[in-house]
Amino acid sequence: MNYNINAGTKPFQIGIPQYFGIGVSNLIGEKLNGLGCKKVLIICDKGVEAAGLTKRIADIITEAGIENITYNGVLPDPPDTSIAEVDAVVKENAVDGLVAVGGGSSIDTAKAASLLSTNEGPINRFFDLTTPRKPGIPLIVVPTTAGTGSEVSGGGVITETATQIKKVFITAPTMALIDPELTLGVPPKVTAASAFDVLAHCLDAIFSNGSGPFCKLVAYDGVRLFKDSLLTVYNDGGNIEARSAMAMASNIGGICISCGGININHALAHSLGARYHIAHGAACYTFMTACLEYEAEACPDEIRTLSNIFGDGYCEAEPIADVAARVSAAIAELGSQVGMPKLKDCVPSLEEALEIAKTAVLERSSTCRSCVPVDEEALRKIIEAAYNR
Repeated sequence: MNYNINAGTKPFQIGIPQYFGIGVSNLIGEKLNGLGCKKVLIICDKGVEAAGLTKRIADIITEAGIENITYNGVLPDPPDTSIAEVDAVVKENAVDGLVAVGGGSSIDTAKAASLLSTNEGPINRFFDLTTPRKPGIPLIVVPTTAGTGSEVSGGGVITETATQIKKVFITAPTMALIDPELTLGVPPKVTAASAFDVLAHCLDAIFSNGSGPFCKLVAYDGVRLFKDSLLTVYNDGGNIEARSAMAMASNIGGICISCGGININHALAHSLGARYHIAHGAACYTFMTACLEYEAEACPDEIRTLSNIFGDGYCEAEPIADVAARVSAAIAELGSQVGMPKLKDCVPSLEEALEIAKTAVLERSSTCRSCVPVDEEALRKIIEAAYNR
């Protein structure tokens, strides 16, 4: 055991009912009826709709005697303007429930729609996390990717168009139905990016000063599931056992960041994604190892545990920086095998990349979780290290 099991009194809790398993999405009608819903809006993007997943869920809801309509206008890195659009659909159609079918963008859009269903907008009001709010109408989320963990996390991320900065708001779904079968058709590139979002959530929780020992214990299992299933889900997307393992890892990641909070990796990834529209999991990957090495000296036990997961262990006398470098190399090798981009592939120059620090440092809800204090200069050093890999 490489962590102090009596370190602090940080809470660990799972806030909503979650149903996990192959075919569990078939319960959607039953669960909506249990919530008293009579007319629901299904929220998705056009890709999920084209794959037939939205119709599959809609048919089950219809069979349960519940009226439903579909909004398919979800955008990547959902902007505040798109939230205003779906809010208008909710109000015009007087729905009393929501169903999110898709990845993180669809789920975050639906979370925002639920919040605004009973609270005066725009969504930008709630980027101030102290703004009072009433509970929204019921929202059941049905994830179709294994990555964001947004089905269980207590917040969402929306791009503020005026600043092109990703902002966090707080609201949670009512219930989650996590059916690995719905992830079988996800293409390899999206599978890989989503998987590294899973790893980013688990690592952020492991290195967060807000995580207690139970949170870290669960996060390590998320890392193991990621490592053991990544290459299989990438090379053999029809493998339901591997898809189930990654879906569980994703859910674990969502639980852990709900308890421990996201960290500097996400602050940087949010800024990169908002500026260059890089897929979130890929954006997380570009900074992941540099962030890990930045926090290594403050978290030696965590680094040693990760070394046991990713490699052949460590020698007690070995400098922790060397152990961290080996863990980073193992993560980078996995990234290389599934075609993940490096930071220099995403940004034209180091000078432009360094500009990311100016907006990342403003995401205090993330940077405050670092076990090592960070300011803009520290973030610039992390960015430079990531760019030169």
